[in-house]
Amino acid sequence: MRNYDIYLFDFDYTLADSSQGIVRCFQHVLSRNGYNGISEEQIKRTIGHTLEDSFSLLTGQTRSETLSAYTGEYIEQARLVMTAHTKWFPETVEVLTELKNRGARIGIISTKFRYTIREFADRQFPPDFFDRIVGREDVASPKPSPEGILLALESLGGSVANTLYLGDSVIDAQAAQAAGVDFLGVLHGTTARQELEIYPHVGIAPDLTGIFYSDRELKSTIIALEKEALKQWNQGNPDAFIELSAEDVVYIDPVVSLEGKKALTEFYAGIRGKIDISTYRMIDPTVELSKNTAVLSYDYEAHRDGRIFRMHCTEVYESGPLNCWKIKKTHWSVL
Repeated sequence: MRNYDIYLFDFDYTLADSSQGIVRCFQHVLSRNGYNGISEEQIKRTIGHTLEDSFSLLTGQTRSETLSAYTGEYIEQARLVMTAHTKWFPETVEVLTELKNRGARIGIISTKFRYTIREFADRQFPPDFFDRIVGREDVASPKPSPEGILLALESLGGSVANTLYLGDSVIDAQAAQAAGVDFLGVLHGTTARQELEIYPHVGIAPDLTGIFYSDRELKSTIIALEKEALKQWNQGNPDAFIELSAEDVVYIDPVVSLEGKKALTEFYAGIRGKIDISTYRMIDPTVELSKNTAVLSYDYEAHRDGRIFRMHCTEVYESGPLNCWKIKKTHWSVL
């Protein structure tokens, strides 16, 4: 991923998870106005839309006066509960801090009101940390209109050629396309990778660390981690696989089935120093990315004592902060 002068972010489901606050506010208004049976998932699918559009999608109501009244009720409830029910995603603070340390300018473009974002952001960052925040009250036409992005660029004196916009929804992808800036999709929300891939993009990433790593680089990282662990394993040293394994890892091979890193470590202790394979191949490794997981598959061929052993391996890796990957599940089968 190349470097940009300006990084602009959507807020909800991109930088932060305020879904519980949003759900609470919608449920409050919907219940007061006689709309029952609308699920949390239905509400979450509207995140990214304006409040008026969200209420219309959820209720079928089209009268502007009614939608405005619902919006007013939502705003009043949000003042009471939103900040307390919003949290940064695990990697957000580190990623934003790293961008600032590199000299980049950063901003937020959201259909959320600016004062709500500012109240939450000021709890974590200095008041001048974000170079520009554009909220719903700052634009005549919200996303997918490019107005918010272009307004931020005008105030920052930036160009579309040196700007990256990050968001989780189709609306974000459409706004970036309309503004003429590069787009990086982030899979924190309810929108699937396939939905974002329809639009021009420089990448679709499991989380914000995609700023630093493209899909190709992520896949190469997973394969490189596995290759190094496999190399040490064939020399009788399981430490790399132990280090890569998550605390709740599940390990399955034709002989054993284990749960938890402690059990896996004990199992590997009985093998340590007993394996010495100088000739082996990792054949056709492939990686499939989705949300914060990567599924690695490959065939393994080992030559030992004049015999050839062939097995197939499937491993599920899960990403942590700043591209730190851990193995959640390992499955070996005989070919």
